[in-house]
Amino acid sequence: MVTIRATICLLALLVSSCARRLQPRYVEEVYKNLDAVPIIAVVEIKPGSVSPVGRPTNFPSVYSSPLLLYKVTAIVENVLKGDLSPGRAEFFHYTTASVTGPPKLGFYGSVPYRSLLLLRRQQGKLRTAADIATGCSQLVTSGYHPNFVSRTDRPMGENMIDLLLTRGPGASDEGMIRAVFSWMPAQLSLRYTARSLLRLATDETPVVRVSACLKLREILVDTTYASPEAESSDARQLGITDSDLARWREQHKWLLSGGYTSRRYGSVGDPPPTVTALAQHLNGLSLCRNDAALGIPLVPSH
Repeated sequence: MVTIRATICLLALLVSSCARRLQPRYVEEVYKNLDAVPIIAVVEIKPGSVSPVGRPTNFPSVYSSPLLLYKVTAIVENVLKGDLSPGRAEFFHYTTASVTGPPKLGFYGSVPYRSLLLLRRQQGKLRTAADIATGCSQLVTSGYHPNFVSRTDRPMGENMIDLLLTRGPGASDEGMIRAVFSWMPAQLSLRYTARSLLRLATDETPVVRVSACLKLREILVDTTYASPEAESSDARQLGITDSDLARWREQHKWLLSGGYTSRRYGSVGDPPPTVTALAQHLNGLSLCRNDAALGIPLVPSH
């Protein structure tokens, strides 16, 4: 009995020591400076692979709320950058502490899933490049990529986009739609994402082609991504004419005004439809008929 108690006390001491040694780090939009990120990898995370370490701790200089350290056990599948080997690995991440519920950065789930992670080492431990919700994790829904090799002659952001937007074994159409509409690619490189979407709009299944067209047009006509002057320049480089772009802008205004949204999913501002509903809807190609009624093609005319 004494030995068991001593073992428990020793484990508790080690866990507490780990929590004290690892310090949180908050960096806004860490993905915008990939040169400063030492390790980039794709990992598979299975249910029950996330566990809290120690107790919530206050770090006033980092974040206003208490933070809790989590340990994540994962299988490393792809290493795009850095000193890390495929296979089992453990990494740590701080996030806002809660009495119940999972970590807030996506390290949870009832089924296995993949995540593209930006990582570093701290005190000999593998850590996320930043803590809390600062953009160091992106779900990978495009499947398994066993033969993917990161090319050193290209920017790291382009390698990441290739992995995120290329269908691998096990990827469903719904998974590819999720990949198309994921947030990270356009943040890494707007122009390379546009080119990748144009490839998907040519090579993929019908429902994914439509999704890629929609995202491509969103990138080219939404001023939150670029100025009108930059849009026109990027469109010409992609072989898209000014007249096509003008029609796309008119359609985008129509979408934002509720011309499409209000009839299909409720008023503008309502939560977006689920990806499943979107896939089913696009698969029926009714959106193509709506576009045809507006005189706006899904793909540029040649």
